[in-house]
Amino acid sequence: MPVDERTFVADVAGWVTAILARRQDLPYGLAHVEEHGVGNRKRHDFVLYRRGAHRVVLTGEIKMPDNPEGKSPFHQSLVEDAFTKASRRGTSYYFTWNVREFVLFETHREGVPFMERRVEGPIPVADVTTSDDVQRNDVQDAVKDFWEKFLDSLAALEQGRRRLQDMPLDQRFARRLEATLEEPIAATSAALLRRCRADRQLNGELRNWMVSEQGWEDSTSDVVLRQNIDRAARLSCYVLMTRLVFYEVLRRRFPSVAPLVGMRPGTSEELSESIEARFSEAITYSGDYETVFRPRDFGSTLPFLATNAHQLWRAVIERIEEFDFSRLDFDIIGQLYERLIGPTERRRYGQFYTSPDVVDLINAFCIREPHARVLDPGCGGGTFLVRAYARKRALAHRRGESPSHQQLLSEIVGIDRATFPAQLSIINLAVRNITQAANYPLVVRQDFFDAQKGKPLPHITSLDGSTSSIVLDNLDAVVGNPPYIRQEELPRQYKDHLETLFDSEWPGQTAPTGRSDIYVHFFTHGTAFLGERGHEGFVTSVGWLDTDYGFRLQEFLLKNFRIIAIIESQVEKWFEDARVTTVVTLLQREPSKQARMANIVRFIQLRRPLAEIYTEALKGPINESDEAARQGDMDAVRDLIEEIREHQNTDYWRVHVVPQRVLWDMGCRLPRAAASDESDEEEPQDQQRQAALAGEQTDSAGQGAAQYKGGKWGQYVRA
Repeated sequence: MPVDERTFVADVAGWVTAILARRQDLPYGLAHVEEHGVGNRKRHDFVLYRRGAHRVVLTGEIKMPDNPEGKSPFHQSLVEDAFTKASRRGTSYYFTWNVREFVLFETHREGVPFMERRVEGPIPVADVTTSDDVQRNDVQDAVKDFWEKFLDSLAALEQGRRRLQDMPLDQRFARRLEATLEEPIAATSAALLRRCRADRQLNGELRNWMVSEQGWEDSTSDVVLRQNIDRAARLSCYVLMTRLVFYEVLRRRFPSVAPLVGMRPGTSEELSESIEARFSEAITYSGDYETVFRPRDFGSTLPFLATNAHQLWRAVIERIEEFDFSRLDFDIIGQLYERLIGPTERRRYGQFYTSPDVVDLINAFCIREPHARVLDPGCGGGTFLVRAYARKRALAHRRGESPSHQQLLSEIVGIDRATFPAQLSIINLAVRNITQAANYPLVVRQDFFDAQKGKPLPHITSLDGSTSSIVLDNLDAVVGNPPYIRQEELPRQYKDHLETLFDSEWPGQTAPTGRSDIYVHFFTHGTAFLGERGHEGFVTSVGWLDTDYGFRLQEFLLKNFRIIAIIESQVEKWFEDARVTTVVTLLQREPSKQARMANIVRFIQLRRPLAEIYTEALKGPINESDEAARQGDMDAVRDLIEEIREHQNTDYWRVHVVPQRVLWDMGCRLPRAAASDESDEEEPQDQQRQAALAGEQTDSAGQGAAQYKGGKWGQYVRA
């Protein structure tokens, strides 16, 4: 039987009071529930009193996770209700909690708007989905443990022994908008399912869009249909939201464009017409952005199917209007992509949003000059591109230069095979400077493995859809987080294409095995576009360090690069929901065999999160408010790593240094049987091709006659 919210809150108050009776060192004496606020009839879910005095220290609102308001601790009505009650009681802090996540808010700060006051969290508390889950012993133990730790933390906060760990403004915006979008997504999903069962034509159009445009699985199964409808609802609502956000950003440049918040539609159809009219107005005033505002896509109609869509989307528009987008300098669209597109969807296409902390580290190693030409061959929502833009601008300012927005855009290229991520990248780069008239980022919707060195790639450059060409050649940096698609999911014809591509680009070198995951080919194909001493940096699966298919990649890297560093973290995910351990690989093209063999490779295992390591290395927190200072800090961390010449073992990382010559020599001596830990044999085509290449490992690579068999590089990271 589901647990009543009132009962659970009473239990929590009892547990907290028991903790306070045992912990006499804490300055709190009692937790109470179901109390009416001063001057109104609304109740407090939870009130914490000062020890020895009838003074309220903290108030909060608690919702069960399956309550509509409990879907997120950032649900607007939940936050506003908690804020109103805390203001009336005069507490410095208040909280919202849906059992799963806990968020602490600052009640008042002089001169700071409500939406911009400090927020700490979300803090994970217990793994729950429904109200039934709170009856589990493990959940109750987690809740008790959390509250004892939180009371310690609150006391330290009040006594000045720690500061509130403020959530960055862009993350705060993303979480609030995520909570607001849950209702229109649910309404769209329900309406779409109902319509599909009643309208065969709509059902056919939806299936065609799902299969031909999105590449989703088609099935007569009702379970698969429901899953696809939910994905379609979430994707279409998110796409509409990004357009609404972009519209609000565009209004900063064109004040005459009418605000969205002024619309008063009476029906969902009227809302759709009003939004389209606003978008047309934006196109007219800007003379630009038709590809953003007029997608001509079946999915764009879906968010208006629900009869109450006009009410739900007005709430979303009001949330968007509350934020000053001029203050959101980081990758807001990428963060929204991470938060709002479900993990199943991202795993299906191997797309994951990457944390700016690791992106900036990779870019610091790979982008050394303000005019560096940069490519992200699987750009997704555009995080690497946005951070490359910021870095290049900061490097230019350091030299006293002021490159234009268009000049910066002309030196940054993104490629993605999917329409939606490519559009996100375009928006994400365009909003870096919305005041510029010429504002078409070089983002191409295409399969990266159809791109060829020196062959022009078309991209849209004007309102009428005309194109110009991008030529990829002699790039300074290739960076990114390649898709995570296992080789089992690659069709045989596609594998043949990758094999032919490698042979044409790297004749005489050992090709990747047919069992290589897709990211291996991003290394090899990406290298073809690099200049003689260009840099390459990727976040990938750690698998290539110790597996048979990875041994082929090792050989390729040893023959073509100085391997600067290989970095693995055991303490944090560099992006959510990826079910593989990841590693950062940092490389520089090096044509000289002697220079490659003399290079020192740094195998680094991180023992603390990157943000903490930055603080340790810099003797203070990295600068988050000034982009030029942040990039200077990243350079300092990069230089610190590159200066390492011997083993290090600290509380924040362990570094094992190995000469590149040693890696090569050991890989040549390793018996073939010891080199492979995979049960599957190579495919026959691989065996024939590699046999033909045997003995030809010399001249073009200049490594000598020995054949590289493989090495267990994981031992250097973890041993």
